[in-house]
Amino acid sequence: MRISADYLRSIAEARRVGFTAAVITGLLTPFSWLYSGCIGLLSFLRSARRRKLSCAVISVGNITWGGTGKTPLVEFIALFLKRSGHNPAVLSRGYGASGGFSVGDEPLMLQNRMPLIPVLTDKKRLRSARKAMETRGADTLILDDGFQQWGISKDLDIVTVDAGNPFGNGRVIPAGMLREPLSALKRADIFVLTRCEKEEEKELLKKRLSFLNPRACIFCCNHRVAGFYPVSGEAAGVITEPGFFSGKDVVVFSGIAVPRSFEQSLENTGARITGARRFPDHYFYGRREIEAIIAGGRGRPVVTTEKDAARLSVLYDRRPPAGIWVMRIELEFENDDDQRLRDRLLGIYRS
Repeated sequence: MRISADYLRSIAEARRVGFTAAVITGLLTPFSWLYSGCIGLLSFLRSARRRKLSCAVISVGNITWGGTGKTPLVEFIALFLKRSGHNPAVLSRGYGASGGFSVGDEPLMLQNRMPLIPVLTDKKRLRSARKAMETRGADTLILDDGFQQWGISKDLDIVTVDAGNPFGNGRVIPAGMLREPLSALKRADIFVLTRCEKEEEKELLKKRLSFLNPRACIFCCNHRVAGFYPVSGEAAGVITEPGFFSGKDVVVFSGIAVPRSFEQSLENTGARITGARRFPDHYFYGRREIEAIIAGGRGRPVVTTEKDAARLSVLYDRRPPAGIWVMRIELEFENDDDQRLRDRLLGIYRS
C-alpha cells in the first residue's frame, strides 16, 4: 500500500484512526522517542547559553507543526505596540523560501500588511536581532515562530493553540504533530487559543492547559473573515464586505498547513465551493499551474489565502493575472481578552 504524506498527517492529527493507523503510529513511535531525546538535549544546551538582549523580546510560537494562527497574532501584537509608541521589529526564519523565493511567504505577507514595521528574515535570530536594534532602532523584537528559540531570553513567551485540534494524537514528530513533548508548555507565559467556535472543546482545553501550566494566562479568539480583495486590476487591494461571495459559486486553491480551515471560513460567508485544489504548505507555484486553475474555474471567481497571494506576487513580479481573489482574515477576541492581552504586553515595559 502506498502511503502519502497527507495520509501520515491525518494520522498525526488524529483525523484517521483504526488498525492501519495504529500500526503506522507504533512503527514511528521509536523515532519519536529519539526525536524527543534530541530536542531535549538541544533545548538544554542552548538554554544554558541563553543570551539576554538589550531590548524587549516577545515570542509567538506553537508546539505543533503549522496551522495554529500565529501569523495574525504577530500582526496584532506588532501593530498594537507601534500604536502605543514603541518601535517593534518582527524576526522570522523565513519558512517557505524556495524556487527563487528568498524571503518566505509569511514574512512577505506580514510586510505587505505592516509596511511601517520592519520584518527581518534570517535563520540566525541573534544576527537579525542585532540588525533590527542597530539599523532599525527597534526597542521590541517579536520572534515569529519563536517557541523553540531556546538561545534568546524572552520577556513574554506566547503559544498559540488550535482549539479544534490542539495536539493531534498527542505524540511527538514523526508519529504525531508535536514539535516538543507537552511538558514544554510549562515555559509559556500566555496561551492564545484560536478557532474557539465550539464551547465544550474550548473549556476542556483550558482545563488541560491550566493543569499543565497553572501560571499561564489563557486568551481565546477566532479567525474572522474581514472581506475579499482582487490581486490585480483597478480594485486590487480594495477589501469588500465579508458576504461578497454569498450565494455564489467559487473555486479555491491553497498551499497552507490546514486548508480545510480556510475552506470552512469561506463557506461560512455563504460562498459555494465548487472546486478545490490543495497543495503542500509553503508550496511555490508555477505559472502553468495558476493558469490551469483559473482556466478550470470557467469564469468563476478563484479565491485563495493571503499567504498564497504573497507567493503569487513574487511569481508574477507583483502583477498576478486577473480573476484571483484573496480572503482577508483578522483576529476577533472573545469578551475582553484583547484588552487583557494588551495590558500584559505593556506590562513587560514596566517590569
